Amino acid sequence: MSTVNGWSAAHHAVVADILAAYPEVRAGRLFGLPAWFVGKTLFAYVYKEGVGIRLPAAAQVLIADPHVTPAPRPGRMPLIEWVSVNHPRSEDYYSERATFERAIRYAAQLTPGAAT
Repeated sequence: MSTVNGWSAAHHAVVADILAAYPEVRAGRLFGLPAWFVGKTLFAYVYKEGVGIRLPAAAQVLIADPHVTPAPRPGRMPLIEWVSVNHPRSEDYYSERATFERAIRYAAQLTPGAAT
């Protein structure tokens, strides 16, 4: 897997394709990385060879997948409410559609005035 500017272009293409189906989702950038928002609330981004997804802690414990780990922060504790999904094949992110939907619903709860 190759990365460009610190992120996988192939992962970006698949995640963008998945999230294009949700009109409440807006694509943008976070520190130069591809990112997705509901209103002003960030809920997903592509970083290195994975995808960071924001989920409530209660939903995180339900994920029993070896490709899902706490989102790392170099030299610090993992990010609260964030998981890192690291599939070796970009097309495997299509299997995470329900995870993205949970993240969209959660972001909408955190965004005043957002409707889903």
